Amino acid sequence: MISGINILSVLWLLVAIGIFCAYLLFLLNEDLSLIILPVKSLFLFGKCLHRYSHINKRADSSLPNELEATGTGIPGIPGSLNVPKSWFKHFYITGIICHSLAFIVLVSCLFGGPGCVVIKDLQYWVIWHSLYSAEYKFDDSALPVLLVFLLEWLQIFRRAYECFYISSFSKSTINISHYIIGLCFYSLFGIGLLISIPLEKLAFSTPNVLEVVRYIIAVAIFVWAFHFQHRSMLTLASLRQEQKDKPPDGHFVPHGHLFDLVSSPHYLCEVIIYTAFCFMFKFENMYLNCVAVFVWTNQVIESKISHKWYTEHFPNYPAHRKTLIPYLW
Repeated sequence: MISGINILSVLWLLVAIGIFCAYLLFLLNEDLSLIILPVKSLFLFGKCLHRYSHINKRADSSLPNELEATGTGIPGIPGSLNVPKSWFKHFYITGIICHSLAFIVLVSCLFGGPGCVVIKDLQYWVIWHSLYSAEYKFDDSALPVLLVFLLEWLQIFRRAYECFYISSFSKSTINISHYIIGLCFYSLFGIGLLISIPLEKLAFSTPNVLEVVRYIIAVAIFVWAFHFQHRSMLTLASLRQEQKDKPPDGHFVPHGHLFDLVSSPHYLCEVIIYTAFCFMFKFENMYLNCVAVFVWTNQVIESKISHKWYTEHFPNYPAHRKTLIPYLW
């Protein structure tokens, strides 16, 4: 039986649906007609943004001045609607703070502190279908909740470390919508998980064999994806560091490990990580399921756009390399 639906679950479902519908509009017009240009700006950032600015400059000699004026590379999209790509750092700073506070609340609940009162009051306002109904048989073990909290904290902390000490950001920009969604995603993950479960029923109990096997598999999947996402970020950062004779904003074809199979292994690892969280709860936690749907929708679309960019800009791009799923797509 799947847990009840709360506002944050619906939020990520609606965002996923909105992204998918906007992407359909994106596909309708590859010449960047001004009619749906604002929609396209929601998907294009970094190297892909420059791809379309190049097309527009070539198509109309009157555009360069407008491009320069907007500061975005796309006519009609004000520069004020874009922020530096390096602002990704803010996602993880706020994520660490908010997730740590949520974890403190969780620990307080587990040891009889006042945290349960705060969360229960919040649940009253945001849950639309009671988690406490007789129909829902909640697994009251605290272990999977603690595991997901700790693993997500490690993920956010590692991404923050990569942004500050590994990644080499160009002067590219991202749309303000990307920035807002990213801030919300990492700052709300912990609180969303808390309100998706009846905290006062959580208890430390000895898991059975099947539960232990499930937890081990979920953690192993997370560790595998965690490791290769980090390796992917190291590979992408090394491209700029090792080829200093090229322009600082230049882009290169990455090689090695998962890059030999797919164009965006860091996106692949991201969806695997959040799918592992769902598996930890047997896909019965509606909030985590909705988060995973959002992550899959966003990363599949971005990986498709990125793969297309690589194939268009590098004639000798490996033909066997798939978009996101090794050997399949």
